[in-house]
Amino acid sequence: MKIMFKMNYIVRFCFLISLLLLTSPIYGQERDRKQSKVVDTRIRSHHTYYYNPYIPYWHTYRRWDNPSYTHTTNSSLRFSIGVLGEITTQNPTISPYLVLGRKSFIITQYHFGLPSPYPHYDNIFRWEVMEWGDEFIEMWELRREFVIGVGKSFNRISPFVGVGFPTIIKSDVYKDELYILSPTGYYSIDKRMNTNVNLKIGALYEWNSIEALLQITLFDGLRIGLGIGIKL
Repeated sequence: MKIMFKMNYIVRFCFLISLLLLTSPIYGQERDRKQSKVVDTRIRSHHTYYYNPYIPYWHTYRRWDNPSYTHTTNSSLRFSIGVLGEITTQNPTISPYLVLGRKSFIITQYHFGLPSPYPHYDNIFRWEVMEWGDEFIEMWELRREFVIGVGKSFNRISPFVGVGFPTIIKSDVYKDELYILSPTGYYSIDKRMNTNVNLKIGALYEWNSIEALLQITLFDGLRIGLGIGIKL
């Protein structure tokens, strides 16, 4: 009876030992996997996605979100030049423009129109023309304008707003039927000059090193300007 009891005790002891031996690797694997999860979570919380607008970003630990795109923002000095023409005025103007800055920039323009093709006479007065009976043809307008504005870049599009300071020179054109005052018969008198202030609203669109410009002038007659430039 005692022998049977001892045998039963020995069998239970061996069974317990074998159970411990078999389950230890399972518990060990589970513990290792859970610890790896904890370590991975700590790495993610420490090496999170970050963005700096002035330097490229890339991190060797960013493997869980399959990174495939690296964004960079060019913080170098922006310098571009171009030519702008206002195409909807009676006397069209042409203007070189200059852009200088970084993400925020300054734009300057200087517009000038074509010179008058008619000879001008300061010593002829309106009452004399009326006495001669010369026909009135048109009012010639010569425009010069300085523009300064500020803008900000958003990817390829760079909107801007500016102020223009135009100087407008006007003169009246008549026709001499005797062709004495000019070979074509046309001449101008009564030159006068006006100054004004207007508002410019526009945008630049960049494509590699080429940029296009669209501009609208307000509070001085509605005019539209188109331009093209090179980003250096």
